[in-house]
Amino acid sequence: MLINEEAYKAEINVSSNGTIDGTNVSVNDIDLRDLGISSTNKSELTNAVQTLIGEGNGTISISDENQNTLSLTTFDLQPGNYLLFTGAYEPGKGLVGIDQDKLTISTKGTSPI
Repeated sequence: MLINEEAYKAEINVSSNGTIDGTNVSVNDIDLRDLGISSTNKSELTNAVQTLIGEGNGTISISDENQNTLSLTTFDLQPGNYLLFTGAYEPGKGLVGIDQDKLTISTKGTSPI
């Protein structure tokens, strides 16, 4: 998930005991399960996250099982600083990894360096 730094005003909490039922994700104290998101429906999760971050403020992509590459479309995003969140979920084990990084999207022909 890629979120514009200016639009990122959420507190995300993830807790897991290593099982699907024991994995809880909340954004600003709203349990994602309360949004009617099925843990197996990528489309519902994608739409819910896009709603939470706002149109034009970021993008999300969820891979298929055993997929080893993933890309995010950034054509519609404005130049600026963004936060990149990546995570790994393993069936039967739950959320097994999460990371956050900062990156900059610049206009064509320019470089932030």
